Amino acid sequence: MNRYVSAITGYILLFFVLLSGACTAPSDRDLLDRAESCLRKNPDSTLLLLKQIRFPERLTGKELADYWYLHATGRRNTDRSYVTDSLLQVSIDYYAAVHDSARLRDCYRLEAQRQEWLKQFDRADAFYRRAIEVCPHDQQNHIPALYSKLILLYNDHINPKNYPLARQYAHKLLSITTDPEWRADTYYELAASYNFEGLHPDSAVYYTYKCLELVYQMPLQQRPFYLSNCANMIGLDAHEALRLSDEAIAINPERYLFSSTSTKGYIYLAMGKPDSALLCYQRAAEAYKKEVIRIKEDYPTAHNSLSTLYAATSYALSPKDIRTKEFIYNDSINTASFRQRLINSEHVQNQQVLLEKQYTLNLHQQQLKLLLTGILCAVILAGGILYLYIRNRRQRWVASEEKAEALEHLLNEARKNTAEEPAADGAFFRRILLKQLGLIRLLASSPTSANQELLRQIANPGEGTEKGNRLLTWEELYPIIDASYNGFYTKLTNRYGELLNEKEIQLCCLLCAGFTTKEINVVTGQSISTIYHRKIDIRRKMDLDETKGLADFIQSVYSA
Repeated sequence: MNRYVSAITGYILLFFVLLSGACTAPSDRDLLDRAESCLRKNPDSTLLLLKQIRFPERLTGKELADYWYLHATGRRNTDRSYVTDSLLQVSIDYYAAVHDSARLRDCYRLEAQRQEWLKQFDRADAFYRRAIEVCPHDQQNHIPALYSKLILLYNDHINPKNYPLARQYAHKLLSITTDPEWRADTYYELAASYNFEGLHPDSAVYYTYKCLELVYQMPLQQRPFYLSNCANMIGLDAHEALRLSDEAIAINPERYLFSSTSTKGYIYLAMGKPDSALLCYQRAAEAYKKEVIRIKEDYPTAHNSLSTLYAATSYALSPKDIRTKEFIYNDSINTASFRQRLINSEHVQNQQVLLEKQYTLNLHQQQLKLLLTGILCAVILAGGILYLYIRNRRQRWVASEEKAEALEHLLNEARKNTAEEPAADGAFFRRILLKQLGLIRLLASSPTSANQELLRQIANPGEGTEKGNRLLTWEELYPIIDASYNGFYTKLTNRYGELLNEKEIQLCCLLCAGFTTKEINVVTGQSISTIYHRKIDIRRKMDLDETKGLADFIQSVYSA
């Protein structure tokens, strides 16, 4: 039984070990570290890893701050909106509290861009400036990028009041950097600011040439962007503008054929050459079709630039022939439209995330129910095993107590002889039988104080008993039974020897000697159920009725 209980207990423990191992998942800290490791090169992987954290609102401290920082950075690096990431403020508060200047700078920049998308330009300006203020001394190279963001903040949104602010930040950037690329980019933004404002064309031309001086110091492949855009500046000499466009096309025709050819069309219109402008339109339209097929996306600003060029050229050739009905869009309108699409996409994704969270909660509830059911079944099983074990131990203990009582009764019977009167035949037989069946060895296997006393009494049940008697066998007990009980054994075997087997004859002898069922169980080692079955077999062989007891049959043989 003990081995069985141990095996069951081992299986239960193994079950819970396997269950706990199957339920083990990567920790939130591990997921955050892995997400950060691939943030720069694989931001999509960062977002997928963060998605495994189903309930970020349960995070605290550094984990919560890192989550929202990585989430916003990952969406920005994949050109996705994150305007709903209002908890980015949690990251700002945490990094400010622990004085992590680098992370705090990045969070200020992220929040500034978020406010810009929400059209909160004053708040965006404030966060960009905070990012500049907290920028660590060993990372001052980030400051030009932050000033560039401030310049674009006011240059990208068409508002005459914004252009002076853009130029103010541009001059600030020029005062702190000597890097040719940053200075070229800043001169270009100054020229663009004056060009958009339209009040100081000479200033636009001046900063255009300042930009070009530095552009020609750049590597060849970096020049086309500036060459193509500088050609658009109002007030620039037309022939110089055409030369800049041709240079951009020559360096990178695949990327700049459409934009620079379209620019040339407008320049030819300004020069009064509509035929050349129409030819540029046709070439630009062909290049635009190839570009749309390549990127699989229409670009509204380019599309409407072509439509405007065609309308203006057609009007120049024939003032009455205006056949286009397209609206004229600018880059700011296109940018706003693009951002709105991203914001709408973000809302849809957030709804999907909420649905996934609801599904996850339901799944966790089901898993919890299954786990609780499994635990309940395991507890019931363990309780059942424990109950069976305790019951078995109790039954064994009760049986031991009953055997001890039976042995004590037998010994009392065997000790009835005294110094004055000889031992009765029954007491003498009981003593011999106790020694014969080796109960001394049975008690010696459990040397308790009570058993030690019983051993002493079995070894010497009476004062006048010989101590050197050898142990007897059943063949030696049968004559004693005959002598003690009126030839019972001989009578029984003569009359029923062919019907009864050896064990049944022995049982009848013990019953004749007055042994109870419990006493027979003790001295023979047979179970009580076995003794009862043997009694039934004897009754059946003797054709005894249900009402006639076996004791009456034994008495009839004894008295015969």
